[in-house]
Amino acid sequence: MDAEHPGAGGGRLVNVGGTGGPVVEMDLRLVFRKQISILGSTMGSHQDFRDVMDLIWQRKLAPVVDRVMPLSEGRAAHEYLEAGEQFGKVVLTP
Repeated sequence: MDAEHPGAGGGRLVNVGGTGGPVVEMDLRLVFRKQISILGSTMGSHQDFRDVMDLIWQRKLAPVVDRVMPLSEGRAAHEYLEAGEQFGKVVLTP
């Protein structure tokens, strides 16, 4: 969401777990102008985790993987994550 690509009005921004860190920077004017709702949520309970894992084992749910990289490229993987360019998980393989 930015001034060049403001999107439709009345949307929702949902942050689950806050894994991106405690500080967020955004143009607050767009929140008002587009009447956007901001919702924060915890990661869930232990039962939620078991329920989700059950769906994964049944192959009804799959994690979103942005890219898979060898462990030897761990530094590049961290730099990629710090740049915030990924959508999903970055997986390191041995």
